[in-house]
Amino acid sequence: MNRWSGLAAMCILALAGPVGVTPVQARPPQRAKPTPLSATDETQRREAIQRLNASNPVMVGMKQEWKGDSAEGAVRLDRLYRDRGLECHLLVESVRSGEHGRWRVTHPVWCRGADGDWRLHS
Repeated sequence: MNRWSGLAAMCILALAGPVGVTPVQARPPQRAKPTPLSATDETQRREAIQRLNASNPVMVGMKQEWKGDSAEGAVRLDRLYRDRGLECHLLVESVRSGEHGRWRVTHPVWCRGADGDWRLHS
């Protein structure tokens, strides 16, 4: 066996790993469930979304910020489009619960119904 074939065999064995050993499955890190917003915080959040959706004229990049008892956040208009004849807004919503909590970012879609009311689009 020449030098290169021996080296190739060692590389193949090294990549294959030990014989008879089952690899350990890495578990994804556990994500902490977000702290639910208080009633006051939820009211502030909803009002900021309503103000943004009701803006006239509405432009991409517009932003509404809010601050409640134990949380704060912002909602920004990311995209305007029509879906099955309805006017829709794709928002970027950032919420932080607690003074040192992590920011949670979601991308809700709100569409205006035929009655003129804005509803969360599923």
